[in-house]
Amino acid sequence: LDIVVVSLGEGGLIMTTQYGSWCGYPPEVEEVSDVGAGDMIKVAFAYAQQQGWSNLEALRWAVAASAATVTIEGTGLANLEQTQRYLDQVAIEPLNIHLEVLEDYEAMSQRAAREVITFVNDTIAEKGHCVLLLPTGRTPIRLYELLVEAAHQGRLDFTRVTIFMIDEYAGGTDFHDYIEEHLLSKLPEAIRPESVHLLD
Repeated sequence: LDIVVVSLGEGGLIMTTQYGSWCGYPPEVEEVSDVGAGDMIKVAFAYAQQQGWSNLEALRWAVAASAATVTIEGTGLANLEQTQRYLDQVAIEPLNIHLEVLEDYEAMSQRAAREVITFVNDTIAEKGHCVLLLPTGRTPIRLYELLVEAAHQGRLDFTRVTIFMIDEYAGGTDFHDYIEEHLLSKLPEAIRPESVHLLD
């Protein structure tokens, strides 16, 4: 895994490599349609790499190409000339982000659990209370199992934690059932229902 690129929508792109992380900020444009903007990011990266350009130049091209594409009606994609108009208007700034590639899902979950436990304990020690923003989905399920285990072992105090579920989907996902299954039912004495907040 050499490069990770994350889209922030109109906020630009974040690129992380083994050498560092950067954010590419797009110019202000009049958006007509966002159809194809995400696809154009991949096309621009592939084109830049084919030309032998640096990762930073690839990032600049991807941001410019995406910005150019949203100015086009319908399903059209920006061409080279349209993309080049915005190249000089793309701002690239370094970010303090550390990317760590772990061997598998279990290792990732264990690492995430250690980070969360440390953060919660340090925050409670400093402020007396902690707020956690938690996602739903399949990926964090093992993390939640490890957090429950830590709480039962006395290594994590959920009685002084407020939880906000941060995902927002229109239908198909019952956040209450999810958090009930993976946290509330496992720690009924530690996590009070009024300490859990769902988006509606």
